[in-house]
Amino acid sequence: MANKTFKGKDMKYKLKPKYHFSPEKNWMNDPNGLTFFKEKYHMFYQHNPHADVWGDIHWGHVVSTDLVHWQQCPIALSPSLDKGEVHCYSGCTVIDNGIPTIFYTSIGINDRSPEFGAQQWRAKSYDDLMMWEKYSNNPAIDNSIHKGEIITFWRDPFIWQEGNIWFAIMSGTHNHTNGCILIYRSPDLENWEFLNILYETEKFKLLECPNMIKIGEDYVMIYSPVDKLHYHIGRITDDFRFDTKTTGILDGGSGRLGYYSPNTYMNAPDNRRILFGWISDFARKDEKSISGWSGIQSLPRVMTIQSNELCIAPAEECSLLRKSHSDYSENAKSNSTTLLQKGNSFEIVLEANVVEDSAIILTVLESKDKKEKTTISYCGKNNELTIDRSASSLYENVVKTAVTQTVPLRKDGELKLDIFVDCSVVEVFANDQYTLTARMYPSLEDAENNKIEFKGTITVKKLELWTMEELYNNFN
Repeated sequence: MANKTFKGKDMKYKLKPKYHFSPEKNWMNDPNGLTFFKEKYHMFYQHNPHADVWGDIHWGHVVSTDLVHWQQCPIALSPSLDKGEVHCYSGCTVIDNGIPTIFYTSIGINDRSPEFGAQQWRAKSYDDLMMWEKYSNNPAIDNSIHKGEIITFWRDPFIWQEGNIWFAIMSGTHNHTNGCILIYRSPDLENWEFLNILYETEKFKLLECPNMIKIGEDYVMIYSPVDKLHYHIGRITDDFRFDTKTTGILDGGSGRLGYYSPNTYMNAPDNRRILFGWISDFARKDEKSISGWSGIQSLPRVMTIQSNELCIAPAEECSLLRKSHSDYSENAKSNSTTLLQKGNSFEIVLEANVVEDSAIILTVLESKDKKEKTTISYCGKNNELTIDRSASSLYENVVKTAVTQTVPLRKDGELKLDIFVDCSVVEVFANDQYTLTARMYPSLEDAENNKIEFKGTITVKKLELWTMEELYNNFN
């Protein structure tokens, strides 16, 4: 019997991830306003409640006690059409003397366009973040604050507190050419002072969704330049410029085609710095058979600094998603292939000692006729981790290019991989430091075969697989 291609409603079920959060339907992009309040994690997100494409941007809202099981809440922010507002762009949530307060970028039309007329608005909640009231005297901040500097595409406020002083950073374009991050200060969230252009580059025109996270004595600055995400570790100087000590790529995927525009919990109860990022569906391009929903949120990632390098690992709460368990450790040997449990939604943990002449090739979502498959490989010779999507789908239009990340082995030659596969997304965490994210869109019903091959001399210490809880792929 020939392989069947999923179509229509079946395809929506087949490829909509099961344990990565997404709303039931329609468009979602950036995570916004991550905050912990009264024993609950709140996540807001950019959302079009009326279609599966970008537009009519609201703030969606979900809440969780454990970072992985999310409950839908009422929409938090809607455009105030009567005041000329047509989109509620990205922003943040802070707790001001016990009162949750949202700052976000308000966009209108004509003289309120994203390029020239963006304003920063705020709203407060008096009922535990379920209903929000916008300030009557918005905007909270407008572009005149910049003392004659030409700043366009001004957006994405990120606010934190040090002592009794509030600081904010926002993204923009300086003199119509250079991407920049700007820094501000306020004693009360009402009276703001522009301090300086904190960081500027000629390489990118816009540095979207900046984050500023203090870890120990260091600051981590993150931005999304439409390309791969960048981070800088360093300090803020006395004249409010960023002095970079170390810089790197936050995720080795394809930027807006992979992991993008993350946001950080700044007040998690255990002081962890927890990231969520938008994993877009731009990689499906104009494939019409996949529709009705677009965009998912990543799994929670925990950020630390070790030896002046940024390290990212999955939050321990991800293990709460695990269901049935299979242990293949004893069967995994050098120059051998191990067949793994069938399925399209699972986690694999691999720990192995790798030498230069060896390679690990994990094949997932392979059809019976082998016409579709995605491979996740590690090469001991060049320390390169690769997600190869060249045969991932029979759909002609979807993105199938490979994504790569250099992952040095640990001092003892050990490699640790934690791999999360979920229908149409894969997130790989390597050595609790590096990450690689990609989308793929298998079209065949039986693309659920999985196997791992060990080439050369490899000592496998652990090879385990868990199926995962199904949470978010219901589609009405």
